Amino acid sequence: MNSEPLTRSAFIKHLKYSARAAAADSIDSHGISIGGTLVYLLRGIQFKVTKVRSRWTSVDNFTFRNN
Repeated sequence: MNSEPLTRSAFIKHLKYSARAAAADSIDSHGISIGGTLVYLLRGIQFKVTKVRSRWTSVDNFTFRNN
């Protein structure tokens, strides 16, 4: 077993390979990024920290809503 951390590119490559092997629709890596960002925000991590962790370059289309 490899003790090196799993890189983003290796993870996406493995995910696409697994989807193909299972005859499932290919998974877009952008969807994975969105899901990870959502997890950060739902766990209460500050927006500015989430922005850096998620490598966002723009937040022009991001809207906060309080319900």
